[in-house]
Amino acid sequence: MYYHGIPQEDYDSAELRLLNYMDITTDPSGDVVTIEERIEDIKQRYGENSYQAQEALKMAEMVRRKSI
Repeated sequence: MYYHGIPQEDYDSAELRLLNYMDITTDPSGDVVTIEERIEDIKQRYGENSYQAQEALKMAEMVRRKSI
């Protein structure tokens, strides 16, 4: 099974790209933010070198590379 928010190259679809884009540009309150703001929020909540921050950085790179 494939989940959103997990950077993966093996599976791709327009729906998954859209879902990941919305996730990386929406803060926990549901407000629209930049990718950079979202990553900073994740780093503040979980730590600069946390698994969550590292995965968010990978996801941001994938979102930037792939068009919706």
